[in-house]
Amino acid sequence: MSEEKQLVRQAMLERMRVIPSEQRAEWECELGRLLLEECRVQSYQRVALYVGRFPEIQTLSIVQQLQQAGIDVYIPRTQANHQLSFHLFESEEALESGSHGILQPRQTAPEVQPTQLDVVVAPGIVFSESGERIGFGGGYYDRFLEQLIVPTLALVFPIQLLPQSSWQNEPHDIKIDKLLLPK
Repeated sequence: MSEEKQLVRQAMLERMRVIPSEQRAEWECELGRLLLEECRVQSYQRVALYVGRFPEIQTLSIVQQLQQAGIDVYIPRTQANHQLSFHLFESEEALESGSHGILQPRQTAPEVQPTQLDVVVAPGIVFSESGERIGFGGGYYDRFLEQLIVPTLALVFPIQLLPQSSWQNEPHDIKIDKLLLPK
């Protein structure tokens, strides 16, 4: 990751850390509603969604909301060589700590083939209006998304959105198709 992108990411992480908890909870609730609505409108039944860790958007309640609506949610599990596999979310208790302390399904959870997913909700720290994103810098999602032909979404707090890319994208960076933002 370029130094420019690292500086943009670090500045945004600092901004995200100080979002008041009431505001954060309101935005996360609205993002859950927006994602559920998008799944209903588009008839998505198999959704790939990450488990966020602070200061990211906390997604466990959103995962459970989708499950309650009858949608199968698949959570990433890190593999060798910065690769991801996606496994059925069964319960919060069935998650374990993986790379960098990120919660992930146990290896025994049912795995979905990427081509069987209806949509992938990708994490990110900074987004441009055109769908460019900066994540944590491991490249896991860029590697995963480059082999897919399914739609991509991102859940975005308003402060994470920059009007245009203020960083230089690299050839391996994959754009997100649609950003969901609370009002």
